[in-house]
Amino acid sequence: MKYLLSLSGGKDSTACLLWALETLPKEDIIPYYIDTKWEHDAVYEYLDYLEKELDVKIKRIKSEGMENQCVNQYGICE
Repeated sequence: MKYLLSLSGGKDSTACLLWALETLPKEDIIPYYIDTKWEHDAVYEYLDYLEKELDVKIKRIKSEGMENQCVNQYGICE
């Protein structure tokens, strides 16, 4: 069975990832991050750090961007 694990780069999702790595088979864990393109550079650096230190690959999913979504979906002008 595969387990999708959403990461935000925060303490709670990191704790969840650590728990999963201690509890579940590593090859069954699929950590992913949805990139809104509005994050601070430190978040991206932290995700790189987690990949290196925990020897995991975090799938990074690119969104169309929060700004575009606000304009396109909600009609909010730039």
